[in-house]
Amino acid sequence: MSFQQTQDSGFQQTQDSGFQQTQDSGFQQTQDSGFQQTQDSGFQQTQDSGFQQTQDSGFQQTQDSGFQQTQDSGFQQTQDSGCVTSVSPVQVKAAEIVRSDVYHTGVTLRFPRVERVRYDKPWHQALTTTELATLVQESRGKLAMKHCAEDAGAGEGQAAKRRGGVRAEAPSLPPHFRPADVSSTVKKDEIFGGLEICVMSGDEEMSKQALETLVVEHGGSLTQHPGHNTHCIVTNTATLRVKNYIASSKHNVVRPCWVLASCASGRLLPWGPLDTLHLREKERQCMEELFDPFGDSYTEPTDGRTLRRVMKLMREESWRVLSTDEMSEMDERLCDPSDARALFRRVTACFCEGAQDQLATLTLRLHGGMITQSPAAATHLIAGEASKLRASEVEGRHLVTAEWVLGSVERGKRLEERHYRPRMI
Repeated sequence: MSFQQTQDSGFQQTQDSGFQQTQDSGFQQTQDSGFQQTQDSGFQQTQDSGFQQTQDSGFQQTQDSGFQQTQDSGFQQTQDSGCVTSVSPVQVKAAEIVRSDVYHTGVTLRFPRVERVRYDKPWHQALTTTELATLVQESRGKLAMKHCAEDAGAGEGQAAKRRGGVRAEAPSLPPHFRPADVSSTVKKDEIFGGLEICVMSGDEEMSKQALETLVVEHGGSLTQHPGHNTHCIVTNTATLRVKNYIASSKHNVVRPCWVLASCASGRLLPWGPLDTLHLREKERQCMEELFDPFGDSYTEPTDGRTLRRVMKLMREESWRVLSTDEMSEMDERLCDPSDARALFRRVTACFCEGAQDQLATLTLRLHGGMITQSPAAATHLIAGEASKLRASEVEGRHLVTAEWVLGSVERGKRLEERHYRPRMI
């Protein structure tokens, strides 16, 4: 161990450990660990870990972890995780979005230009990857529309046209994204009165703008961003944005045909399976009480178009022929007792002895009856005016002529069979 100290030009001290110190114009200290400190015009300190600090016009500090801090004109802090605070988003202008395998998003901008730094917006309001994917899918990569105008001095040649003849408009939403101008729309009724509706897209019959105008005409209000007061989202396409709303299960998502049907009927119709893409639990339970699984309403009248849509949803393997008892029970629940459509329900007829009558057969089936070829399975045996059937063959069944079928339909009620028995020979 050795010790040395000077005070003419400074102060110096050394040891076997590598310690040194001077104090003339500054202060310096070193050790085997790599420690150094000066105090003339600033303050600096380093260690093996990569620590550095200065205090002249600002404050800076770095470590191996990637930490940096400055205090001249602003404050910035970074770490290994890549988190940056007090960073403002930038507004970028581009021609379109194109596919790219270089970036993790799978897309890149064509001809990008930085418009300005948005100091008025925080970083978390920048475009998210989910919104980017939605924009790519719905706009097909097109970000703006350009309209070319001919130069007034076209006679000066092609060079003059290139200099001032082509002018691009500012970026705008694609037509299928733009909301309708409903400022001059006149209200007709209150079908959608008090309801806030978000129309995201139209269908083959009506565009988004036409649907929005229709909603306002019938008393509804519009929103472009669904909230907790939004009655439903209207769309015919399950885009990525719509799928996100469905996954959250906070909004009802219905098809444009529900809006058109409600306007045509003059009242707010209930939602059915044919009208919806997604319903919340409460609304779904209400729908199950009013509609069957295929979309046929238990209470609302139907039409040919609705029936075709219902039949398309029915798979052939789900078809099942109802038994006579099941059909009779359905008639009793749904039909009036005097309804002629169920006049011969629970009647199974068999034409005997060649007494087949085409008119009586069709009439019987039209009014709910059944036809069988087995006398043992029949409830009614239909014969001609004269019959050779024995009493044992008729036992337990009604023996009538075809006139019993036609006469019952004519009078609108089932007549007594004993008045229409054939003559036995």
